[in-house]
Amino acid sequence: MPADARLPAAEGVPPQPVAVGVGFAFAAVLLAATGLSIAFGLSAQRAGREADERREDADHSAQLARDAGQAAGRERDAARAAHADLRRSLYASSMSLAQAAWDNDNLPRLIELLEEQRPKTGEEDLRNFEWRYWDRLAHAARRTWTFHAHVGTVGAALSGDASRVGYWGYEDNGDQKAFRVRVKDTATGRELFDVSIPRNGAPGFVQDGRLALSRDGRRLLFSYRSREVASHACQVLVYDVDGGRMLFNREGIFEQKTALSSDGSLVAVLSHPKKFSFQNPNSGWDKLNVWDVSNPDRPAVVIENDAAGSELANAPSFSANGTRIAAIARTSRAGVVSSTIRVWNATTGQSEVNNPMVGEEVVGIAFTPDTQRLATVGMKSPGSGSKDTPPTYLTIWRLTADGRFTAQHSTPISHVVSSVPAIRFAFTADGRRLALTNGFQPALVLDVENGVNLRAVKSTTGIVAAAFTADGARLLTTRNVTGNQPASVVDGTIQEWDAAPPAAARRRDLWSLVWNPARTRQASFDQARSVDFETGQLVGNSTVYVKDAAGKEVVAFRKHTVPVRDLTFSPDGRWAFSVSDEEAILWRPETGEVGWKCKATGSTRFVNGQEGGEFSPDGRWIALRNADDTRVVTAGDLKEKFRTGPVVHARFSPDGRRAVTFHRGPLGADDKAIAGEVKVWDVEAGKLVETTPWPEGVAWPTVFTADGRSFAVAGRTAIVLFDTATGVKRVALRPEADLGRVVFSPDGTRLVMVRRDGFTRFGDGTGAAPIAVWDTATGVPVCHLKGHASPIRDMVFSPDGRRIATLGSPRTTRFGEPRVWDAATGRELLTLPEPVGAATGGRLAFSPDGARLEFHPSKSFASDGSVTIWDATPRPEPKAP
Repeated sequence: MPADARLPAAEGVPPQPVAVGVGFAFAAVLLAATGLSIAFGLSAQRAGREADERREDADHSAQLARDAGQAAGRERDAARAAHADLRRSLYASSMSLAQAAWDNDNLPRLIELLEEQRPKTGEEDLRNFEWRYWDRLAHAARRTWTFHAHVGTVGAALSGDASRVGYWGYEDNGDQKAFRVRVKDTATGRELFDVSIPRNGAPGFVQDGRLALSRDGRRLLFSYRSREVASHACQVLVYDVDGGRMLFNREGIFEQKTALSSDGSLVAVLSHPKKFSFQNPNSGWDKLNVWDVSNPDRPAVVIENDAAGSELANAPSFSANGTRIAAIARTSRAGVVSSTIRVWNATTGQSEVNNPMVGEEVVGIAFTPDTQRLATVGMKSPGSGSKDTPPTYLTIWRLTADGRFTAQHSTPISHVVSSVPAIRFAFTADGRRLALTNGFQPALVLDVENGVNLRAVKSTTGIVAAAFTADGARLLTTRNVTGNQPASVVDGTIQEWDAAPPAAARRRDLWSLVWNPARTRQASFDQARSVDFETGQLVGNSTVYVKDAAGKEVVAFRKHTVPVRDLTFSPDGRWAFSVSDEEAILWRPETGEVGWKCKATGSTRFVNGQEGGEFSPDGRWIALRNADDTRVVTAGDLKEKFRTGPVVHARFSPDGRRAVTFHRGPLGADDKAIAGEVKVWDVEAGKLVETTPWPEGVAWPTVFTADGRSFAVAGRTAIVLFDTATGVKRVALRPEADLGRVVFSPDGTRLVMVRRDGFTRFGDGTGAAPIAVWDTATGVPVCHLKGHASPIRDMVFSPDGRRIATLGSPRTTRFGEPRVWDAATGRELLTLPEPVGAATGGRLAFSPDGARLEFHPSKSFASDGSVTIWDATPRPEPKAP
């Protein structure tokens, strides 16, 4: 369209140019767009502000959440700390309650307290040595097994040597018309005897039977109520266990008042020819019939009670040889009970002892195995009207030359014996220890000689009967169904216990009595010595007394000038080598003839057998050492094989074919040896096999493996292992510590060492002193034993090599205890109570079966000779569910 074109004008309106119209339209669009843009901008600004506000709100919420989380974390940590503090407080409280539970014979409560301290998943294990100590006491039985599971088992008895257990009850189907009596072998569980005895309508009571076995378990006595209660009549039966036949069948008077002799040949039965009255107990129990089992037609002896106004009380007791029988005659006047020990000759019935004990009610009596002493359990009568529980005593009576018993000692015991007629005594074969049971409480093991309570054998329920094994090393017990049941209700189980006295209860002079290997000769010497302050000399008895096995003196050796410190017999017993501080002497124990003598010179002192000489293990050779030279001689005639020159120490290999000597090197400026030599000798040929320079300066005595193929020498910074046959050095171990004594495992594949001062240079920052267990083939540590924080006094491997026992020094109250470790992993298995005498040093030793650990105090005149014995068998931890 031309620029000047005009649009047609409407009627009455002047015509307008086209360009003007377009401009107006564009302006309108522009204004509209601007408005929209402004509107969108404002909206965006609002949206931004809202987003910023939401973001700020979100940040604030996040900060609040973080603050809340941190607060919750602090509260959680505080709660955990409070919970941990509470657990530690509860642990300490539980351990205190454990002591009270043990003292009160409440074994179930003790076990409950211990189980409460087992950590749950994720919890810290707070259990320390005290928990393990109580755990060992609470589970002290070596093993428990069932001899009969039937609930009708009512009574049980063990043979005197613990080889057999007899038990009785009603028929297994619950029928009370017959008794069932059985005997089993305690070692194998094999049933040896089984008999059913008809009751013939006799009244039934839980406690209406009595069972007893001879010492070897080959004879069995069973008595039971056979008629109405008031008559107290009972049937008395004796069986041959191995033959399964009845030997004796008589009607007696009261089943609780019968006895079987140790060999099972005699039976004693109390009777009352007078009419018995509960209101007047002195009205009966006047006659004691002794029957020969092989002749049941008439009693061999009828013993009348001739003590006026008294009754024969409780079951009688035969002496071990069956020649004597003892019973108690008892009277009661004005509430005061008096008892009289009556002893008769079992074959003639003649009275031998009539010994009154005024003011004591005796409820149990038994002969010791030597028949020269009696053990009684009685209660001191508190007098009429007293409500106090009478104290209970165990009294040991010794038969004197005038035929009377005098009290050797009387020991208070914890057993409550009133109204309990089932006091039972069990002696070791040598008569030195006694186990006492009453069915309600733990068994007490006491020392017969001095009455010391050696230990309480605490089962979870009361112990009914106990018996020592023939060697006295173990105690077998039977127990009640529950602790408050009658003494004759048993649960059909036997528990086996280590019978060795714990913690230093066994007391003997260890170091003044030495037996030869064959135990035909013993050498005793007095280590006690003192100093004369005027002369400064040691004074004391320097005589060595040699006696035979029966104690008869053979030789009194008086060649020593000061007390003997140590003595060793040769393997064949032909020589004795005794050492004092001043001299070492080789002599004949049969005649006292001196074969060789060496006086100490200068600063040399023969202490604890470390100096002077040594026998070869096969007994063929003796190394005789003095300050100037060492001679190896033939043991029979002392002919010289070879000389080694001056040595620090000499040792023979286990087979006696090699000798290893250590020679001190030249002295340095500080008068200390700066080098040395290790020499290996062929003893038979008398020739030097190998010489190895020793740069360590000093060395501990040579230690051989059990098979003798290797030996180790420990110096200041290295343990060197040698081949015994060639003398060639095999491997050197270099722990970061000043070394000491080396201990090999039984198979020689591992070793540990004890530092001279007990400490190691490396630790975990808590004062602990890890002990390295080394592989002898590679020289690489297998594991570390971490726990001791005091010097290590001694170490020993168990016979199977799986455990290591260590003894710390008692410098502190917490870390001087012996510990038992897993030799493969270093895990601590046991922490044991600190032994008596550990302050002066000593040695640890496992029993041959590894079940016990012993501590023998140092050979010091300051030691009281007490041996400490622990149960060393670790109880496995229960697996987590």
